[in-house]
Formats: sequence, structure tokens, C-alpha cells
Amino acid sequence: MYICLQPSIAPESLQQGQCRHITGGIRFDVYTAPAPASVDATADLSSPSDSKRARLQKEIVKFSALVGQTILTSSRPVMQPMSEPFHVGQWYRGNVSIANKCTRLPLEFSIECSEFVRFETTKGNVSVFGKKSNFYFLLSRQT
Repeated sequence: MYICLQPSIAPESLQQGQCRHITGGIRFDVYTAPAPASVDATADLSSPSDSKRARLQKEIVKFSALVGQTILTSSRPVMQPMSEPFHVGQWYRGNVSIANKCTRLPLEFSIECSEFVRFETTKGNVSVFGKKSNFYFLLSRQT
């Protein structure tokens, strides 16, 4: 069995990185099946009102979830000061900072690089709002 919930969160709240905590529970009642001789094709087997059925178990499953969306922000890339002209095929070092604007959810990321840019870290996790992570990259210019 799968349960799907769609909590109501205003788009403005999501854009600001806010989250919503939801809790709930699902009650299950487990009954015996009716005897084969007494099965009626038109009977509602989901109804426990049949006197030939007995409750075997009653269970409540509780759940809790934090719902929101992570928001990645990044700084402008900063290149190392170049004392010489930019040469074709030579690698230059730079860095970029990324941060998570979400207030309570961590941000998982992955970076896909082209053949001209290489990041030292291409996967990771940025903790919640207020923390920044610096990532270093190499840049090359081809003909």
C-alpha cells in the first residue's frame, strides 16, 4: 500500500526556503475472511459488519515528514589573479561558493562538467540556511 499526501504550502513560502512539518497516522483493521461457503459475489468484503468475520488486529501507523524545497544559490565564480595572458590549453584556478536558502532541509547537489571546466568536488551536501561551501575549479580555454 502507498499513501500520497500533498500538503498545502504557499509558493512564496517555498521560494523563501520555508518548510512545513506534517504528522499523521493511518488506522488498519485486520479481519478474518468469511468462510468460503458463505461468500456472496455481491457482498462488500471490505465491510467488517459481516457477523462471520472477526477482528484479528487493530494497528495505527504514525508518520512524520518535513516538506519543502531546497534552494541553491551561488556566488559569481572568482578566478585567480592572472599575471600572464590566458593561454590556450593552460588550466587556471578559481572558486565559487554555494549556499542553501532552505531553513531546515539539507541540499544534495551534483555538478556536471564540460571538457573545459573541472571541479574538484562534483557531488556533495550543503547544510541548512546560513552555511556556505566553497568549491574550487580549473578552467581551460581550447581553440
